[in-house]
Amino acid sequence: MTVLLRAALVIGVLSYFALLRAGTDPAAEARRLADAVPSAQAALPAALDAVPAEAPRAGGAAPSWPAA
Repeated sequence: MTVLLRAALVIGVLSYFALLRAGTDPAAEARRLADAVPSAQAALPAALDAVPAEAPRAGGAAPSWPAA
């Protein structure tokens, strides 16, 4: 796990330095990318619609867990 975290940190730092070297503003680039991602309120209904409804069990048997 530590190796993965260290690798993510190194990749992030190298990306930051690459943005600085290219002459772009890293904060402006982050805002541009954040605006491209839909908000959670907009994405949640679409995500819930993508989840299929639970199929009934074979033979219509009741579930083995108590209903809430």
